[in-house]
Amino acid sequence: MLKIKATLREQNQNADEVRASGNVPGVIYGPKFASQSISFVIEDLKSLINKSSNNTKVAVELDGKEHVCIIKESQLDYMKNRIIHIDFMVLDDTKLIKVLVPLNFVGESLAVKKLAAVPKFFMKEVAVKCLPPDMPETIDVDLANLVDLDSIIHVSDLKVSDKVEILSDKLHSVATVVMPKRKSE
Repeated sequence: MLKIKATLREQNQNADEVRASGNVPGVIYGPKFASQSISFVIEDLKSLINKSSNNTKVAVELDGKEHVCIIKESQLDYMKNRIIHIDFMVLDDTKLIKVLVPLNFVGESLAVKKLAAVPKFFMKEVAVKCLPPDMPETIDVDLANLVDLDSIIHVSDLKVSDKVEILSDKLHSVATVVMPKRKSE
């Protein structure tokens, strides 16, 4: 599990002051956790963001205690390419949560091998609902199921634990194969 250290913000300290000091303001909250304003060292947060996704569990250390969280929202300043605010939600193992889970494309398509087709991907993540201990880090999509040009993998084809409910539209296409476009001469 990834870890990061947070510092409680002074009540009168606003987000701009935190940023001016070289840190990133944030909030930590949860179903059984009172919302608190916090801040992070920017380098630590950049490293964490580069290693995590929407559903990565993160141990946030605050006042000597670790809280298992997920990143609920991060705000970016695209002009300066930096994180300007982040929200962490403390997980309650007894409460269902909704998260986006990345798809992990595995295997080799027979259509790619035999027909020189190329895979085409329509989704990179799906929405799921589950208890935090049952939350998958990724969901595997087996490309070996793409055996010809008519093959399509739908959300309904994805295999997950019976403790995980996929919320994304079951009829939505996840992946297929197509013939490469020829360049005009």
